[in-house]
Amino acid sequence: MLRYFDGVQFAGQIDAPTHVSVALIDDTCPPTTAFGTYNVICATKSMQVWPYNAHEGGKASDEHDPLEPFPRELV
Repeated sequence: MLRYFDGVQFAGQIDAPTHVSVALIDDTCPPTTAFGTYNVICATKSMQVWPYNAHEGGKASDEHDPLEPFPRELV
């Protein structure tokens, strides 16, 4: 079992359109790891930042179509 998983180690391999959601008060998944991962992704990407939320992120507000920002030909 992995005790720690850092997505930034694999983010460079992402080649599909990606949406990242990050809550700045999250003590379960530190925001620094989300930003680090986002910065390494070379594919088309978007990010939603929740400045006043913890691990729950945006909840219902974050349940929109995450691929909406991307052109349909990429989806």
